[in-house]
Amino acid sequence: MNSNIALAMLFIGSMVFLAHLFASIYAKRQIPDVLLLIFIGLLVGPICGFVKTDDIGAFGSVFSAITLALILFESGTSLSLSALQNSWKATMMLTSACFVASIIIVALVSVIFFGFSWLSGILFGAILGGTSSAVVIPLVSQLALNEKVKTVLVLESALTDVYCIVIALACMQAAVSGAGVHIGMITGSILSTFVLAVCIGVLCAMLWSRILSGNSTIQNSIFTTPSFVFIVYGITEFLGYSGAIAALAFGVSIVNIDRFKGFIVRKIIGEKTHTLTHAEIVFLKEITFLLKTFFFVYIGISIIFTNVTAILLGLI
Repeated sequence: MNSNIALAMLFIGSMVFLAHLFASIYAKRQIPDVLLLIFIGLLVGPICGFVKTDDIGAFGSVFSAITLALILFESGTSLSLSALQNSWKATMMLTSACFVASIIIVALVSVIFFGFSWLSGILFGAILGGTSSAVVIPLVSQLALNEKVKTVLVLESALTDVYCIVIALACMQAAVSGAGVHIGMITGSILSTFVLAVCIGVLCAMLWSRILSGNSTIQNSIFTTPSFVFIVYGITEFLGYSGAIAALAFGVSIVNIDRFKGFIVRKIIGEKTHTLTHAEIVFLKEITFLLKTFFFVYIGISIIFTNVTAILLGLI
């Protein structure tokens, strides 16, 4: 066997065992397993040079999208409709306030200390103002927080993705055209992106419940629902909306499908509904755990040691 293949197999198997070990260390010592996984990525990547980002190629971005879709879907399956009803106001307030504050602070620092223009500073702030769902959700799931706080943090991490994309694109269009940034257009874009992504996720959940309830072969296959999540994510992104929000809405809807009422809704999903089984949820948690493991190792590999100042600021 090729030595590179043997080393790759050894590395993959070791990562699975180390991920479970790090999870147990977190349970006992409260040391986040995320940091330990990133450190391993740093060790095999930039520090020792065993793996480079060029070796991973375009698969890295695809792998990140797969991980994000499944993490958001899995987190959505743990949210109840009552928790969403109690948390959406707090989520909007927290997300908007933190994102606006981040843009203001980053823009001021960029303009005063680095000589950026105000538009470039706002663009920089919009890029840095979001929190990554793939990072936040695994951390939140390990913390001893009440249901409302967890729900707010999960939704906030997903919603900032929409804020980042819409506002950054608006700033770039303004820079190219020479016109100013239109607040009304940005607000409309955020609302349309969020609302339509949620609608796609909910409609796909109703459709999937109808398909599962009428087809025992698909229903008994444990891989079909995660595969359908990728379809939902891909269709939503292809249409220009947030695939992350759609995956989250799909997860919330499919586990709460029994609570959907109304004549039109019942016409779509039928009288007999199907939600995720216990085996499917356990499988989903395991595959998400594995993807999360390699995702954070990939983040460590992707870190570039070219600017010492940037590294020190990041550590601070």
